[in-house]
Amino acid sequence: MDINNQSIINILDSIAKEQEALSQIISSESEKIKYAIERCQECKEIICINQSVESMLTTITNLEIVLQNKIKAIKNTQCN
Repeated sequence: MDINNQSIINILDSIAKEQEALSQIISSESEKIKYAIERCQECKEIICINQSVESMLTTITNLEIVLQNKIKAIKNTQCN
């Protein structure tokens, strides 16, 4: 295997690991919402938690776009 192919494999592996970590964060955020709905007594608490989760999901979405661009860059190098 040449160095270029190994580099691509390493990049794809890192992307997969990042996506796995992001999925775990999404799962944790889901648990946070469930907890808020079950235990919080005031709407203000639920709204604050919801805003926190929304902010995290926006960040995750942005990171997914970066990962998608990395994959596109790899595809482009393979097509040239």
